[in-house]
Amino acid sequence: MKNKQKKFIENRELLRFIIDQSSSATIVVDKDEEVIMTNQEHERMTGYSGKYLVGMTLGEMIEQKIIHDATTRRVMDRKETVVLEQLSYKNDGEGISRMVKGVPYFDESGEIQYVICYIFDTSEKRKVIEDLTSSNLKYSMELLQLKNDAAKKLGIVYRSAVMKNIIDKAEIMAKTDSTVLILGESGVGKSLLARFLHNNSNRKAGTFLTINCGAVPDSLIESELFGYEKGSFTGALSGGKQGLVEMADGGTLFLDEIGDMPYDLQVKLLRLLQEREFFRIGGTKPVMVNTRIIAATNVNLKEKIKEKKFREDLYYRLNVLELNIPPLRERPEDIPPLVETFKQKFNEVYQLKKEITGEVLTFLSRMELKGNVRELENLIERLILFSNKKTITLSDLYGIIDLSLEDTFNTDLRIANRSYREICEELDKQIFTEAKKLYKSTTEIGNRLGINQSTVSRKLRKYHI
Repeated sequence: MKNKQKKFIENRELLRFIIDQSSSATIVVDKDEEVIMTNQEHERMTGYSGKYLVGMTLGEMIEQKIIHDATTRRVMDRKETVVLEQLSYKNDGEGISRMVKGVPYFDESGEIQYVICYIFDTSEKRKVIEDLTSSNLKYSMELLQLKNDAAKKLGIVYRSAVMKNIIDKAEIMAKTDSTVLILGESGVGKSLLARFLHNNSNRKAGTFLTINCGAVPDSLIESELFGYEKGSFTGALSGGKQGLVEMADGGTLFLDEIGDMPYDLQVKLLRLLQEREFFRIGGTKPVMVNTRIIAATNVNLKEKIKEKKFREDLYYRLNVLELNIPPLRERPEDIPPLVETFKQKFNEVYQLKKEITGEVLTFLSRMELKGNVRELENLIERLILFSNKKTITLSDLYGIIDLSLEDTFNTDLRIANRSYREICEELDKQIFTEAKKLYKSTTEIGNRLGINQSTVSRKLRKYHI
């Protein structure tokens, strides 16, 4: 018995040692919501000693403003690991936003006995992000400028009447300072059109900046857009920071994926559009700017308004002028010039001299490109890079086009419940059926597809074409 007691004491001390060596602030709460253990990192982070907290309940911690909300209770309710951003307070009363990961510990009957919470100081992480953003800002802007210059050199390629109408409207809109809302599916070229508006405006000598509202965390987007004053929050740069709105003064700011902007931040953008001024985070004086706003989205903003996820007044402030780019499947006549443009681009990039047959152009024009221009560009790059022949034919599409997605083509091809071989054979049959309609002889088919005449004859016999 004495040996067992000694072993238990040793194990407890070992557990204490392990927890104290952790770089994460840790607190353990039992099923009765009572604190039974904390570690040294927790004391360093919060200022509260383990002796003070052990024996205290969650309710008492909330009442004494040690924490604002209890992740532990979410874990107990859901009976699963929960990660939340939780507001807690140091012993000097300073409020800090921290990331808390609560992990349940179950007994043999499946009931929660303990919840172990690991706490991470997001203010330190935020400072690192801010420092990196600041130190690399010049590099990032130069890289963005290079990409924009490449897009400008490439130009907006089109042949269809609908795109000509859009470009004609854009040339007129570019001469104004009005806000423009660009609509369209992902990959249709909204950012390129935004750059076109800037390059053809009287602001073209000014700065053109882009921010993707869906790619920046909610906790950072306000400071990225509007900046902040020094000392406005824990982890802020000592000298404060200029936001993109201010950096684009005299130029254009492109707000991509505007439908993903946090609802609470939309009122601040509305003020900017109405008054041409804004407040930095922590600031008391308004900052006046002359920045043109161009926004874009691939979602239905009117549906977002109904769902109370987008402000109706902001929608009408953004939608002064509207450009709606149709998907590539509705303008297939634009595909051949786009293919030619991308072919030239990637031949130059990879120092090659590949050609693409008319049959490939016809085939690509019939594809349902769900990723639009971006998908087509990626496809042409793969064809140029991976084809081992100077002339790219239909046979080179094998292994390049992703056959794992249903309805990739505007045909009756289906993937579900079929083997790869069956799918390839059906596609193979479609290619030779189409080739037989286009060309007069098996020799011509072979020349066009880049295969020998005997292979063509064998394929035609196999599929009874």
